[in-house]
Amino acid sequence: MNIFEGFEYYGAWLKKMNVKFADNDFEVDVQLSGYDEEEKPEKEIVALESFLSEIDSIHIKIGDAVLKYYQNRRTDLGYDVEANPSYSEYTDSESVIKTLSLIGITIPDQEDYDERAVFLVFDCEWDKENGVGVRLVGEDVDEVGIQGIAL
Repeated sequence: MNIFEGFEYYGAWLKKMNVKFADNDFEVDVQLSGYDEEEKPEKEIVALESFLSEIDSIHIKIGDAVLKYYQNRRTDLGYDVEANPSYSEYTDSESVIKTLSLIGITIPDQEDYDERAVFLVFDCEWDKENGVGVRLVGEDVDEVGIQGIAL
């Protein structure tokens, strides 16, 4: 299968794809960086293919990083002291991963990075307004924050 099939150019290459993440299927908006509609974004395609082939092994690292972000956010908001039903106490990455819905994958210009870069956008049950963004560089989670960091 040609993964690039179906992408359309609108200032970047865009396509909806079905992606399995943490044993759940999601219809995801995928964006590949590209500056010219006449030029196929080869490095970004390779980065997407590589990421999708490793997503099962990477999701645990993502869950661990999101759990840490969640716990810090919960503390910052004071919900570790005063309970809030939207911010339940999660103690393991699998529990927090179950609150996430993958909605977007952005493959930035790979020339800007020494290793593969992939940005993920999630909706989440505990912060419906801001969601969660995850930036992966190489095999590691580089940053976790609100969705905006991954757009």
